[in-house]
Amino acid sequence: MEEALKMRIDYLSTLPEDEVREIIESMNSEFRLELAKSPYLERCGKVCYKVLSEDEDWAIREAIAERDDLGEICPECIIKLARDGDSSVREAIAERDDLSKICPKCIRELTKDDDFLVRWRIAKRKDLGKICPECVRKLAKDKEWFIREAIAEREDLSQVCPECVEWLCNDEDVRSLIERRGLCKKIFK
Repeated sequence: MEEALKMRIDYLSTLPEDEVREIIESMNSEFRLELAKSPYLERCGKVCYKVLSEDEDWAIREAIAERDDLGEICPECIIKLARDGDSSVREAIAERDDLSKICPKCIRELTKDDDFLVRWRIAKRKDLGKICPECVRKLAKDKEWFIREAIAEREDLSQVCPECVEWLCNDEDVRSLIERRGLCKKIFK
């Protein structure tokens, strides 16, 4: 099967975009998913990434969103997938190491996402404080306690958002975490 997949990818790489789109769309979803996960997909180039990032099946879009080479081959796919209708796809984008370089605006948008797991993934980003201090501030007041907890765990919290420390010291759900870190003592002295 792997050899057949390689051959199919090599063939697709020789075709114009409209033909690639037509062929990929005619494949069954299992084969499209294998294609999306294939280490040989980069041989096909940007066109395959674009087509698969628009697939009707969320699992295929998620597989593309998780690819390490996506930012290098098709950065615009990352921007598009950050606005995907499926939260699993947006979660995969929120976890990307290259997101801050490719689309810092996407981080701001995902901070406001309706899905709490997407916001949690953003809150857990180590680079969030450097890219978007206002995102840290917003997530420190999130309605979900575990998102506020993720913010409370940030090593850069007192530098990025000193007022967040005060808010979280007064937050019953996460106060003990902030107190264990010794941050509340600094506030209430």
